[in-house]
Amino acid sequence: MRARFFLSAVLRESRGSRGRLFFFGLSLAVGVAAVVGVSGLVGAIQDGIAAQSRRLLAADLRISSRAPLTEEQHAVVARELEDVPRARVLELVSMASADASRLVEIKGVDAAYPFYGDLVCEPANAELTDETALIAPELAESLDLEIGDELRLGTASFTVAGRVLDEPDRLEFSMTLGPRVFLTTGGLE
Repeated sequence: MRARFFLSAVLRESRGSRGRLFFFGLSLAVGVAAVVGVSGLVGAIQDGIAAQSRRLLAADLRISSRAPLTEEQHAVVARELEDVPRARVLELVSMASADASRLVEIKGVDAAYPFYGDLVCEPANAELTDETALIAPELAESLDLEIGDELRLGTASFTVAGRVLDEPDRLEFSMTLGPRVFLTTGGLE
C-alpha cells in the first residue's frame, strides 16, 4: 500500500466526521497539556520544599505529640539520638493580658532553638530570658504594648523584650488561634 493511496483513503473515509475528529484531537491535546502542567507544578513544589525543608522545620527532625511525652518515650529519644543536639519546644494556647486580654499561642523554646533559620526580632539584640517574652507585632498592636511593658500570662508576669518579625518554622498559611508569644522553657514552667 502506497502512502498516497493511504492518505486518499483516510480523507475519503473521514469526510462526514472531520468535526468530531478535530474535537477529539483538540481534547487529547488539552488533556496532555493539563497533565504536563500539573506534573510541572508538583515538581516545582517538591523542589521548593526539599530546598527549604530545614528552614520549614528549623531542624532536621521534629517529634511532636499533643500530650506530654512519657519518661519511657524521652528515654527512647535520648537513646536513639544520643549524639544529636536537641531543642525542646512547647506550644500551647493561653490568654495574655495587659490592659485588655487576647488569646495567644505560647511557644516555649530552649537556648538551642532554632537549628536552621533565624528568629528575627525587633530590636535585633532582644534577649529571651526566663523573665522576658518576645511577642508578635499583632499582639503589641492589639494590647498597646511597647518594649519594656509588662505582659501577664496566667499568674506570671513577663517583660516584653522585643517583637518577633519572622520565625523559621512558621508556615504563612497555617491556622493560628492568636499571635505568638515566645518564652524560654524555664519561663513557661
